[in-house]
Amino acid sequence: MVTTKELIQENNEKREQLTEENERYYSNMLVYIRSKFLLSERATEELLMEMLEHLLEGQQDGKSAEEIYGRDPRAYADEVIAQMPKEKKKNQLLFGIQVVVGVLGWMVLTRGAILGIMSFFQPVDERLFLVSTTALLLTVLLIVITGLVSLMKVVSKTAFEKKKSTWKVTLVGGVFGVLVFGLFMGIAFFLKDRGPAIEFPWLASLLAGFVLLLVSQWIARKNESTY
Repeated sequence: MVTTKELIQENNEKREQLTEENERYYSNMLVYIRSKFLLSERATEELLMEMLEHLLEGQQDGKSAEEIYGRDPRAYADEVIAQMPKEKKKNQLLFGIQVVVGVLGWMVLTRGAILGIMSFFQPVDERLFLVSTTALLLTVLLIVITGLVSLMKVVSKTAFEKKKSTWKVTLVGGVFGVLVFGLFMGIAFFLKDRGPAIEFPWLASLLAGFVLLLVSQWIARKNESTY
C-alpha cells in the first residue's frame, strides 16, 4: 500500500508536468486544501492526486485548469472540502502526543547542548527545577499549537491571492517570536528555581533528548501506519 509520504512525493514529481499557468492554479488549491489540518491527511493526499491526474489528462487535450475546475478555485475547493472526512480521533491523539514528545525532546536536547558547551569554560548548575521546567514546557507547547493554527489560517486566507502577501506570514512569525521571548523572560524571572530540584547532567540531557526525538519519529510512523 502506498504511504501518505509516497503520495506527496509522487504529487511533487507529477506537478512538474503541468504548464506554468496550470501549476499555479493547482498549487494554490493544494495549499488551500492542505491548510485544513482537521481533514484526514490520507484522504486529502488521495484527493489531490486524483485532481492532479485529472488536470494532466485535460492538459493533454489542450484544456486549462480554469476550464476544468472553474474560474473560482476557492469555491470549488470549499465544495470538495465539505465532502471530505475528518481525521480520526486516534490519529489526532497520536499527532498531539508526537508534538508534545518532539517539543520536549528538542528542549531537553538544547539544554544538554548549552550546558555541555558552557561546562568547558565554567562550572554549571545541572539541577532541574520541576515547577519551572513544567511551566516552560506548557508555555512552549501552547505557543507551538497557537502558532501552527494561526499560520494555517494565514496560509488558507492568502492561498488564492494573485500577489502573495508574504508580509502576513512574516508578521505572524514576528509576533509569536516576540511572544515566545517575552514568556521565556517572564518564566525565567518569576519562576526561576521553583519546585523540587533533581540532578540532570548535561550528557544525560543530550541522550534523553535524542531518545525523545526518536520516539517522536516512531509515533509519526505509527500514526501513518494506521491509515
